[in-house]
Amino acid sequence: MYESELQDGVSSSIIDGDVSSLNLSITDNEFAVIIDIGETDAVYTADEARELATSLKSISDQRWDVENDDIVEYLRDLADVVDNEKSVDEVEEKWESRE
Repeated sequence: MYESELQDGVSSSIIDGDVSSLNLSITDNEFAVIIDIGETDAVYTADEARELATSLKSISDQRWDVENDDIVEYLRDLADVVDNEKSVDEVEEKWESRE
């Protein structure tokens, strides 16, 4: 599913809901999405991040006891930044207005 064992481990932990924390960001050069689950992190291309977002959306009702729509949407927004479809400022503005 993913390029590296590290990505596979991080993705599986998220999908299974077995994470102590979840932080999503992009690299300083805006070339990749960073997913940090507390004890480890992994770097994803835009396509890999979108693939994970799709997986999370499909399992949300089955395995998670919380709504994950915001996580899925934010992950997709970060992938859009990596692909230069959105700017960092656009995404920051969007999410700051939701707080």
